[in-house]
Amino acid sequence: MGPPNLFHLLQGARQRAGKISFLPNAPPFPEETNIPQGSQDDTEIVRLVVSTGAIMVTADSPLISDLETAGITDLYQLQAVTPDQTLNLL
Repeated sequence: MGPPNLFHLLQGARQRAGKISFLPNAPPFPEETNIPQGSQDDTEIVRLVVSTGAIMVTADSPLISDLETAGITDLYQLQAVTPDQTLNLL
């Protein structure tokens, strides 16, 4: 039997409350106040991405746009991509 499919594991974890920690203690960053109001509910995950340098994969296109508008993607060299765009990174 081969290794488990990572995408299936993450999907399963996402569907079970409390299975994925969004690192609520990720440090705030000064420019997070520039995130438009419509995307403020995603501040914790943005903090995590900024603090770790991870690639953010999200189907939330307004969030991607808001991070670009706020200058956060450029300032922190943050990559925010849709699931479809993720395939191009492989």
